[in-house]
Amino acid sequence: MILSENKHGNGAIHSPIKTKIRRIVRSRVGRSSIPFNWSVGVDSTKGLDIPIKDQGQSSSCGGQSASYAIAIALALSKPPYKELSAKSIYSDIVYPGGGTTTGAIEKQVINKGVADEALVPSQPPTEANLTDRSWENQTNVINALEKAGWRALSVGRDIESFAEAIRDYGFVIMEITGQNGNNPSWLSPYPQPPQKGNPNPLWHHFVCCVSARIVNGFNSIDFINSWGDQIGFRGHQFITQEYFDSGYIIDAFTFERNILPPKPQDWWSIFVNALQRLFS
Repeated sequence: MILSENKHGNGAIHSPIKTKIRRIVRSRVGRSSIPFNWSVGVDSTKGLDIPIKDQGQSSSCGGQSASYAIAIALALSKPPYKELSAKSIYSDIVYPGGGTTTGAIEKQVINKGVADEALVPSQPPTEANLTDRSWENQTNVINALEKAGWRALSVGRDIESFAEAIRDYGFVIMEITGQNGNNPSWLSPYPQPPQKGNPNPLWHHFVCCVSARIVNGFNSIDFINSWGDQIGFRGHQFITQEYFDSGYIIDAFTFERNILPPKPQDWWSIFVNALQRLFS
């Protein structure tokens, strides 16, 4: 049997130098003048009907987490929640051999947006389907561009910054390092950081953090994974201060809308941008 923690995990391609540069260049959020109230907490998914994604044996976690994030951001400003396509993100930014980078996710969401899942289905969740770009016709590209126009913001890699960013922006996309064989493992609701002496290799993964609250007496960050609803607690998992102290939170960022959604008089420019994307 191939466990989910084995068949996933190489979807995040990590470049230490580029990550450091992004942290310097991006604007930064978190640790604001208004401290986070853990006794109250925050849950961006409350009242939203969010289908749990399953990336299958693909390396598409970057597209999966970003499609969660933008759908949540849009639903928080204008309900209801509308599922967005991981394929419309990942297929454009996949690296040879599978997986993608934080920088590629940012550029894709900012400049090209994300299409509706109904128009660009991410099923079946195979690498072949999720990297197929035949979906890029005029209608689908315009649909994706309607949801472009964001600004990426760095989030501090500490639990308080995560909590404040989720409160203020609705989500945090996290690049995290995991390892098989921990107890409890990454299949449980409470994944543990890599441990010294564990012979299993490290792997990198993207997830979308959506709530900060006290769970079992600990300040916890809740993220939606993309391994199906049988993982963790109905697809959600929780990390505590221990994971943040481990140094295995690699990068974290959020988005804020940088432009207003297109107005009817802007459709010509949207059309031109769609053509440019199709032939780029």
